[in-house]
Amino acid sequence: CNMLFFLGSQLPVFWHGSANLSLIQPAEFTKTTLTSSKELVSIDIYPDPNNLTFMDVSRNRLDSLPEWVCEVKKLEVLDIRHNQICELPPRLFCNGSLRKLLAGYNQLRRLPERLEQTQTEVLDIQHNHLTELPSNLFLKAEW
Repeated sequence: CNMLFFLGSQLPVFWHGSANLSLIQPAEFTKTTLTSSKELVSIDIYPDPNNLTFMDVSRNRLDSLPEWVCEVKKLEVLDIRHNQICELPPRLFCNGSLRKLLAGYNQLRRLPERLEQTQTEVLDIQHNHLTELPSNLFLKAEW
């Protein structure tokens, strides 16, 4: 079942069945994406949202992050809590603007090894399946 509806300020959203969402919008206008509690397994935004600063895709059924999330240069807050994500892409932490990553209640087994360059200030990884943390995770911690 495909449906077209409008989100926020008249942004077209294409809903493909119960598990896939495609958002087609002018990338320069998108600052927030809220798709929590939709039971989504995939999310596509066309074109890549260059001005996206806040993204809440919590409480879905995502098992991975879309590749385009790593390309969003202004993303400051990413809420992916309560999904089924097993691994975070290492390039996610190369984003110089990401300040807050909420990744609790997923299926994470490990974190990327190279986190010393991250600008992330808040990293919520509670209630995952982590068995160890990268040795450089706390290098930036201030006492």
